[in-house]
Amino acid sequence: MKKVVITLTIAALIVSSCGGQATKQTPIESSQKRIETAENNIKETSTTFYIKDETKYSENFLSEFKKHHGIYETVSLIEDTIIINNDRDGLIVIPTDLPLNETVTYEKIANGKAQILTLKRVNISTVEYSYHEAVNDKKVNDRAGSADLQPTFYLGTQGTFEDEDENVYGMNRYIDYSEKDCWTYIYVGVGNIEKSLFTYGCETDREKINTPELIRK
Repeated sequence: MKKVVITLTIAALIVSSCGGQATKQTPIESSQKRIETAENNIKETSTTFYIKDETKYSENFLSEFKKHHGIYETVSLIEDTIIINNDRDGLIVIPTDLPLNETVTYEKIANGKAQILTLKRVNISTVEYSYHEAVNDKKVNDRAGSADLQPTFYLGTQGTFEDEDENVYGMNRYIDYSEKDCWTYIYVGVGNIEKSLFTYGCETDREKINTPELIRK
């Protein structure tokens, strides 16, 4: 019975159309129209980025930044300040606690093994890093490169640490994107850079590195 009703309905639409009355859209045509409208709306609301000086950030950071902020109408990146949709009251400040162009060293020595990480912030978004372990005066697990601040850092810290006075601080993550299928994450305290963490690993079975809290020297 249901099949008959559907057939009659479709036939009626065809007859009505041939009879010179206003043409009705089929469900497929209506769906296609909605898709086209949605695509046009996306094009009309594509994000407008204003970056005052691109030389103050790495190319990787800017690429990831645009990728993660493409859902907004306007995004401004001015020095260490992010302004979304012209909301100047809710501006976001990029952390620059690490001193610019100065080397900061972190280490942990335990059970005859030293774990040493050095960081140098080279622009607003990026740090150069060097990590190694020393066992019996022999260096192992050498890693070095550059890492960029995670562009959505303000959505939540990637970890916490506690200082000697039991004050708890969040940690921001810096990412090295250079090695495919591998990851290098460096964590630095927010508002307190006295501690850091270093982690490295790959999708393969290669040895992974996950340090304990490293203390600033």
